[in-house]
Amino acid sequence: MVALFDYNPSEYSPNINSNDELSFHSGDVIYIHGNIHDDGFYSGELENGKKGLVPSNCLKERSDENAIVKPIEAHEIR
Repeated sequence: MVALFDYNPSEYSPNINSNDELSFHSGDVIYIHGNIHDDGFYSGELENGKKGLVPSNCLKERSDENAIVKPIEAHEIR
């Protein structure tokens, strides 16, 4: 999966205790372990090995497993 947005649990989490959630940036690749939880979160892992809970509404499927995804900078849009 690929992160659609920057996510900082201490700022954006709907949960009272967000210590188990991952922080990530738009374009980060996140590997999902298991099925979605009842609360809408996945157990995920970043490429650097850091693990935690990830909100499903911040992710999208990768269309090509070999693709490198990076966010588009505002000056690149014409």
